[in-house]
Amino acid sequence: MSKTWSYVLVAIFAMIPTYEARYAIPTGITLWDTAVVPTYIIATLIGFLPSPFIILTIEKLLALCMNSKIKVLKSFGTWLNNKIERAKGKIDKVDQEKKIAELELSGSRRDHLKAKRLKHQMKSEGGRFGIWSFIALMLFVAIPLPGTGVWTGSMAAGMLKLRLRQALPPIFIGNIIAGLITTLITIGLIPALF
Repeated sequence: MSKTWSYVLVAIFAMIPTYEARYAIPTGITLWDTAVVPTYIIATLIGFLPSPFIILTIEKLLALCMNSKIKVLKSFGTWLNNKIERAKGKIDKVDQEKKIAELELSGSRRDHLKAKRLKHQMKSEGGRFGIWSFIALMLFVAIPLPGTGVWTGSMAAGMLKLRLRQALPPIFIGNIIAGLITTLITIGLIPALF
């Protein structure tokens, strides 16, 4: 197989769900004998490409599954929707907007001051999706374990209705970190933990 086809295969494998860059990199380097740096660059950049499409379409796909006449699809859609609703419930518990509204309705001066501080904090963090949410999404994508990665992170971002400008940077950075960790393990600079 020519080197060009080896890199094409790395790119294709990097876009496959659950395989992604974390497995395309070691496969390319060890199985197809591709160079380390180009393999890393191709796998991380190409592996990120599906992310905006996933974020924009996941809700529609979920609705199609839930309304499907095929029992397996309908069951899967319902199961996934229930998981999303539980996740949204957990997020709502820390939703600052609800807390602010409750504090402002209170007759206490202390509660009004607390509401003002929370408003200021939300404004400085960029709304509901603040720095801690950014870090959490980035780490979720960055940890090279099964069930994490660009596809899963993008689905979570889409189902939580994050805007592309909020979701894409942490997913991209997380993908770069996951690819780097995988590359360093593959070339032997970091011992494999599993």
